[in-house]
Amino acid sequence: AEQRPLVPLPGISYGLLPRPCRALVLLNPLSGPGLALKDFQAVVQPMLAEADIAPTVFVTERPQHAHEKVRDEDVAQWDVLVVMSGDGLLHEVVNGLMERRDWEATVKKPLCILPGGSGNALAASINHYAG
Repeated sequence: AEQRPLVPLPGISYGLLPRPCRALVLLNPLSGPGLALKDFQAVVQPMLAEADIAPTVFVTERPQHAHEKVRDEDVAQWDVLVVMSGDGLLHEVVNGLMERRDWEATVKKPLCILPGGSGNALAASINHYAG
């Protein structure tokens, strides 16, 4: 029988992240109503600390900044990538990952979406279809 490659399915857990966990949080402070950084500091950062997740927070300063970061940086130093913004920053990050020479290995790294935009259509769609 032909072996087909395993494809991750939404809503399926493929194991726990190591603890302590190292997370790269990519954040657009201007997304949505401009509260993403404040919301991260007030809500998300305490939750990460409680879960023993050490974030490296990368606040974007211009268009394509996150794209360049994940394309050029050694992302092996983090266990998970977290995008807190609207759909645009997630688009930048995914495109940056796909431009890497090691993209096939890198796209297997967990990618978390924390909605911080105004509409958050992609995050809402993923949540809807995940159940």
